[in-house]
Amino acid sequence: MAAGVTAAHSSPLADAAEELYALPLAEFTAARNDRDKRARAEGDPELARQIRLMTKPSAVAWAVNLLVRDPDAELDQFLSLGESLRAARDNLDRDSIRDLAAQRRTLVSTLARRALGIADRIGHPLSAAATREIEQTLESALADSAAAAAVTSGRLVRALSSVGFDPVDLSDAVAAPDLPPVAGRWEARHSRSGDHPESRDGTARVGTALTPAKTPKREVEKARRELEDAEGRAEDAAAELDALSRRIDVLARKRETLTAELDALKSTASGLEAELRVLDREASGLGRQRSESSRAAAQAKRAVARAADRLDELT
Repeated sequence: MAAGVTAAHSSPLADAAEELYALPLAEFTAARNDRDKRARAEGDPELARQIRLMTKPSAVAWAVNLLVRDPDAELDQFLSLGESLRAARDNLDRDSIRDLAAQRRTLVSTLARRALGIADRIGHPLSAAATREIEQTLESALADSAAAAAVTSGRLVRALSSVGFDPVDLSDAVAAPDLPPVAGRWEARHSRSGDHPESRDGTARVGTALTPAKTPKREVEKARRELEDAEGRAEDAAAELDALSRRIDVLARKRETLTAELDALKSTASGLEAELRVLDREASGLGRQRSESSRAAAQAKRAVARAADRLDELT
């Protein structure tokens, strides 16, 4: 059995996941392919399929996965701080939020440096930019209980980020999300005490998700108001979309009419231009004929004058 996974959590898929996401990053793909081949050779195509779905983690996610497997990382304190911060936020307890903020900055910075140190010792040093991404991932775990579960799963495949009080986007963030989290010091603590691993805000960790043990009425009312607001915004957006669609249809029909009229005008203009060219050619020919006639008339007039003079001389 892979180290760090309790017997209660052991399964072929869990064993494979624990092995893969605890490996040095450069060894992940080859080890996953080997696990896939072994499962198919042993006649377990479903296990092979699930193993193939395990995504190679980003360098930042890999470092976080190493961190949550480190027994000296003191993640109990980190998880407890997250529970306290979320409780203070939900209760709008500004004094507690302010008091806990300094602890949050210090602890996040300490854990991020520890993750970088672990990666460096394994021979895969990370860039300075990775420090901020690790810090953002840890900050997300403090802000959102579901993100905390994703981080402590030990199978994170990408960095996380949070925006205000919005839920953290966890789509495709965890490999084999139905498996329980990697066994760590926080789990060992609860196992020794015999208590169910329940957080201070009354939520119990199940797999990689947190299930509310009891939802206060205030939170239910808040959720209902948020739903009503969301439905109102959705209705307004739908109405605006419908109005815009109708306007677009009107403009499209008007454009079709104008296009047809323009085509007709272009056709008429083309015919008129052809007639104009014919008239220009005829006018040019008549102009030449007029010039010739004018010269002939002048010549005839001069001949008449000469004939009249001659007649006068003879008479």
